[in-house]
Amino acid sequence: MIKINKQIYKLYYDMYFKRNNDRVLDIGCGAGEFLFHCSKDSCGVDIDETKLNIATENNLNVYKVDIDKQTLPFDDNYFDIVNTTSTLEHLWNPEMVLKEIYRVLKTNGKLIARVPNIRYWKWGFYIGTHKTPITKERIIYLIESSGLKITDIYYSKRGLFGLQKLHDLGININILKVFKRFCSYFKREQIMLEAVKENI
Repeated sequence: MIKINKQIYKLYYDMYFKRNNDRVLDIGCGAGEFLFHCSKDSCGVDIDETKLNIATENNLNVYKVDIDKQTLPFDDNYFDIVNTTSTLEHLWNPEMVLKEIYRVLKTNGKLIARVPNIRYWKWGFYIGTHKTPITKERIIYLIESSGLKITDIYYSKRGLFGLQKLHDLGININILKVFKRFCSYFKREQIMLEAVKENI
């Protein structure tokens, strides 16, 4: 059985993905906590066999894929939405993965990517498990280099919740406000981005 609180993932799903027939790909799906709330045509990929076995026992469509080395086992233009939560920082080659995401997304399909903020003082980067340091600038570059267009950027102070939409600092802001915003940046745990595959 899936042990963790399904209500947390349902709230996340309702916030961003609640369109009944969307075909969703969850990259780094684990035991399928998020997939559990997606349409029956949705899929997940992960490298952890133990977690994948749990997902399979719950009748979820999951595949063992080492996304650092293997391409995704799906046709071009196949998914409406791709979700990846705290996965890209664990890869040596996130560029390849994002290009694969672009390939499997339908035109006007959406990527939702959530990564830890390396500048967060408490746990921005784990040596040994995190392989690619992720800053806001880095994740923007990686996503845009794949061909996707970023439509929104958020910060999260509490994992999936407490999302605060980023606002540009602007030119005429005074130094006190700049300093305050700079300090608060180090308290923001997660960076979350929405991006779309535009019609070429």
